[in-house]
Amino acid sequence: MFTALELVNELLSRFGLKEVTALGQTSDAILALRKLNIAQQIVSTKHPFVWAEKNTPGTLTAVAGTNIYSLASDVAHLIVAKHTYEGGGDIKVIDRATLEKYRADRTQTADRGTPRFICIAGVLQATAADTPLLRAELWPVPDANFAGQSISYYYTFKLAALTGATDISLIPGDFHWLLLEIAESLYRRGPIRVGGDGAQSQIDLFTIAENKAAQGMKDIISRDSALSTSEMSWEPEDPNI
Repeated sequence: MFTALELVNELLSRFGLKEVTALGQTSDAILALRKLNIAQQIVSTKHPFVWAEKNTPGTLTAVAGTNIYSLASDVAHLIVAKHTYEGGGDIKVIDRATLEKYRADRTQTADRGTPRFICIAGVLQATAADTPLLRAELWPVPDANFAGQSISYYYTFKLAALTGATDISLIPGDFHWLLLEIAESLYRRGPIRVGGDGAQSQIDLFTIAENKAAQGMKDIISRDSALSTSEMSWEPEDPNI
């Protein structure tokens, strides 16, 4: 496990550049940190990783006749939702194609009741200074009886950028090397960088970093999939439980 400063210095060392004692100390350090943050985005958006699940669920309050709601600003991927109305129940996450296929017309009053499904409904437009908010659609549309009920939704979240010297990426510590391989491949794009002799050497080094990054992505997804397999989830034998 490495701090942001340690990651920056490791990346700089791969190009024979001067290491720093503080982030932003040199233009090379600023560029290196930017590449590492892009690398973190690349990893975290490749798969709904269990380590990126939010510790506490988001909540929304149902309004009678309202089917569209804004989600928390850090939502990346919905997992499941639930409510506690009349003994409680789960609200399954479905995709847009499924919802439109089976409930193309959702304007009928008869379609109101206790929500059983939730679907991503696009992004709420925001200004350049704001974070665009994902929206979700509930079906059935909450009715008067369900109005005021709280819905909890579980999700994976967008990882915050590394900004402080002691910041530590939430990507598992034994895969921090993957951030470096991706960041190195990003750093080697564009102008010829130091760290090798001649253009062919640069191409070879870029290819090595790319290959290591590709294999690392496969490894981290494979391990995560093994941890989150359905074989390790609990299902009641009695459907009435």
